[in-house]
Amino acid sequence: MHYSKQNDVVSAEKYYRRAIAKDSQLAIARVNLASILNATGKNTEALQQLQIAAKIEPNSDHIFYTLGLLYAELKEMEPAEKALQKAITLNKQNIRAQYNYGILLQQQGKQDAAEKVYTTALEQAPTNADLLNALTILYMQTNQREKAITTGKILQQYHGTNPAYSNLLQQLRLQ
Repeated sequence: MHYSKQNDVVSAEKYYRRAIAKDSQLAIARVNLASILNATGKNTEALQQLQIAAKIEPNSDHIFYTLGLLYAELKEMEPAEKALQKAITLNKQNIRAQYNYGILLQQQGKQDAAEKVYTTALEQAPTNADLLNALTILYMQTNQREKAITTGKILQQYHGTNPAYSNLLQQLRLQ
């Protein structure tokens, strides 16, 4: 982890591999190694490491969340959906997994399912900027202007000073 923090990916990879050689059941080392491998474009091996980690720790929402993100990056949407669903099933408080699952659904044109994911997540985190932003955009994309304005107003109330949302709020004429 020291070398990862120093952005020394060569040394980090070397020592994660050593840790795994000493203890093949060390799932966190596999997850961290997968991160290094992904960052260096070795996605096939990164995927293998995450799949092994998921077998070692089948109740880790973090592993399934990470696996889902990698599948999505590789454009393998069905396994990405399954992995993100599993992460959410394992930990219903994992707002990041819910957000990414909603984005994945939205990108695939499954707007109703994405809306449900966002609204369910917002019940737990009603002021979450990413969720509010994504849901507002979804409503705009599906020509549900009144709903977009409603969520946009909440976004404005809690995050209106964030310049990342100013264009969206301007489109809704809330700024």
